[in-house]
Amino acid sequence: ALEHQKVLLNEINHRVKNSLQLVASLFRLQAAGSDDPKLTQSLQAAIGRIAAIARIHERLYRSPEVAVVDLAEYLGDICADLAALAPQCEIAYLPEGATPMTTDGAVRVALLTTELVTNAVKHGGPGRILVKLRTSEEASSITLTVHDEGPGLPAGFSLESAETLGMKIIGTLAEQMGVCLTARNAQRGAEFVARIPMAHDSAPSARRSDQSARTCCG
Repeated sequence: ALEHQKVLLNEINHRVKNSLQLVASLFRLQAAGSDDPKLTQSLQAAIGRIAAIARIHERLYRSPEVAVVDLAEYLGDICADLAALAPQCEIAYLPEGATPMTTDGAVRVALLTTELVTNAVKHGGPGRILVKLRTSEEASSITLTVHDEGPGLPAGFSLESAETLGMKIIGTLAEQMGVCLTARNAQRGAEFVARIPMAHDSAPSARRSDQSARTCCG
């Protein structure tokens, strides 16, 4: 009975993945037929979000473990998908090593990564986008960094006051995970750094800072 249940679960994950990929394909067709650059950009952002969720179901139906996934490998798939959507940018992904995480937590981190990279593509312009994933020495948190080579953050930029859909999604995900999120101008371009506690499911709220270099992680 247990083996039968596992087979059924794998089949469900496989069908969910296929259904999500079908939706993404429909969005791609609509984007390809649109003459409105803003609509095309919005559709590509939606495709990235859908692909992030489809990827986890793809991993789940291929793995005997459904409760935990390797975040480092998962984000590699996500960055590859995003690179296909933004050929004008070079998306470089640098993980430090395997990073086991609960499936639910990994999906949220993947969605956060998708929004940060999509934001970098939109505002950073053509160029290199560097995505780094690092686990703290005590394995109590992970640090996700997304750095572009664009013009940098505008004067007066604040994570709290940003009104775009992407930034609202970033804020909501950060709050759900108890993320310490910092946005700042680097020597070249903008850099977003998210420090994510491994026990984020029980974290009360996010703490966010503005474009200054100060950290809110203590």
